[in-house]
Amino acid sequence: MPYENFRKHLLVKVGLRQITALGYIKCVDLMVRRIGKKNPSEKEVIDYITWMHDKGYSFSYTHQSIRTAELWSEYNGKKIRLGRQKKPRPLLKDILSEAEIVNMFHHAKNIREKAMLAVLAYGGLRNKELCDLKVGSIDLGTNVIKVIAGKGIKDGLCYVAPQCTHILIRYLQEFPRSADEFLFTTLVRNNQYRGSDLRKLIKAIARRAGIGRRVWPHLLRHSLATHLLNRGASIFTVKDQLRHEWIATTMWYVRSLPFGVKNEYQKFVPSYV
Repeated sequence: MPYENFRKHLLVKVGLRQITALGYIKCVDLMVRRIGKKNPSEKEVIDYITWMHDKGYSFSYTHQSIRTAELWSEYNGKKIRLGRQKKPRPLLKDILSEAEIVNMFHHAKNIREKAMLAVLAYGGLRNKELCDLKVGSIDLGTNVIKVIAGKGIKDGLCYVAPQCTHILIRYLQEFPRSADEFLFTTLVRNNQYRGSDLRKLIKAIARRAGIGRRVWPHLLRHSLATHLLNRGASIFTVKDQLRHEWIATTMWYVRSLPFGVKNEYQKFVPSYV
């Protein structure tokens, strides 16, 4: 494949995961095609990143492109160091209401669709974590899911409601599989379910439910965190459920919730007049 030696360099020398390395290779290909040279100079790289800023590319994609340019230049014997802008902390702009998620469950066509939706909605798993989930990682007796090698190659536990467990039991009765098999696979060839498949499925269920805006798997994770906080869960409970490494990451949800803060304020505000 193109950039195969660079891929090996990223895996072995830099120590990146396969999925991360492939993302960097895609960024390299776009940069090289835009600049028109396989080994651009530092000035050409700076002009390229400036062009990205001028075009309004997202912070995360621009940040990834900067890191890509540094790695690619170093790989080609020209070590450069580029600056990073401070990461913006916007408020959470959109979540699914509890009623909308209920409606999505009603519009799932079968128990398989409902099971995938349940793991996302009740467990808050990330897209890839659901696709990597194996049957043996689910403890149906205690309503616990073990997430193996999740984001940052970390293992962790998340909890699900009994309703989710009942759906999974019904699913496994209809689609029996052994403990070492993937929980969700494709119907025709029984291959591991992919992130792109999951995004298409959630989009289709949302469309059937009449939700007239973009819906993707990670939105269910945001929605779970928001609903837990609105119902009175502590910030530490939400941190553990989402398996955040830092409490500051979970605080993003608190800053985006005016009702929770408002209710606490009204409860404890002193009486001056």
